[in-house]
Amino acid sequence: MPKERRLGPRPFSMHKPRSWSTIKRQAIQAEMDECVTLAKECGVAEASIEVFVASELFMHENKRDFFRAIKTPEAQLV
Repeated sequence: MPKERRLGPRPFSMHKPRSWSTIKRQAIQAEMDECVTLAKECGVAEASIEVFVASELFMHENKRDFFRAIKTPEAQLV
């Protein structure tokens, strides 16, 4: 009778760890918080339509990157 072959740990897995989605979600939330803070520093009132619109825009990574690339507060408000 042949010996039973034991499989050891795989050196590489195609599956992401379960916590990957949590880590990614937390990173996105931190980026969104940073952008909202920048908008508030530009003079946007917290209870305004601008903050709501900003929060919708900042859900997209490329829009967060674009907003952070703008150097002056006046230009960020446009």
